[in-house]
Amino acid sequence: MIWIRWSRRKVQLDNQPVDFTSFLADLENLSGLQAQQKGLRFIMEPTLPLPHKVVTDGTRLRQILWNLISNAVKFTQKGQGGGAHPL
Repeated sequence: MIWIRWSRRKVQLDNQPVDFTSFLADLENLSGLQAQQKGLRFIMEPTLPLPHKVVTDGTRLRQILWNLISNAVKFTQKGQGGGAHPL
């Protein structure tokens, strides 16, 4: 059994304007390369219109999205996703 001790220290976010269009394009390109190594395709179909700039901690957002996408590619053998729906 693995025990995890949660730290009570505060996380400091570095919220800055981020070029969201470029941010997503970079993420799509890197994810596509990872998927291609497994014989898969990664296709991002964002709901339009997207904001050009967003204020966020770009580093943390990139880490979160990269972890989600990497796990999806890692555990996908073949086929395609069932689609995404806006929240």
